Amino acid sequence: MVAMFLAAADQTILASALPTIAGSLGGLADLSWVVIAYLLAATIAAPLYGHLGDRFGRRRMLLGALAVFTVASLACALAPTLLLLIAAIVKLTSPGPVLFRQERCGLNGQSFQMLKFRSMHIDAEKQTGAVWAIKDDPRRTRLGMFL
Repeated sequence: MVAMFLAAADQTILASALPTIAGSLGGLADLSWVVIAYLLAATIAAPLYGHLGDRFGRRRMLLGALAVFTVASLACALAPTLLLLIAAIVKLTSPGPVLFRQERCGLNGQSFQMLKFRSMHIDAEKQTGAVWAIKDDPRRTRLGMFL
């Protein structure tokens, strides 16, 4: 009963938040992509939870999913902005600074300093120097793999 209520609440919240989400991603023209991404994630999650429920027990999976849902909901509700939420996740998942300063080349070859969230381990380029990232780069943090 609780799972059905949370599923209904999730869909209701998503439906009311869709214009805001699509607007922050570039406009209402991309609304269909947001809906497709949500449906794709839900379609992948359903059989995955079914398999894990068969393997570890449905009650254990339901309680685990409720715990994840509750913690994630509280984190999202308490974070005033998405940037602050990402900064907190960077700090909690790996030691070191949250932001990384990098020199970039801009218009007409003019260099500028850019701040970005750190997605690699501290001193990741210490032994190799600056190199291009590769697929499954071992220098990435867990959050960096997601980002």
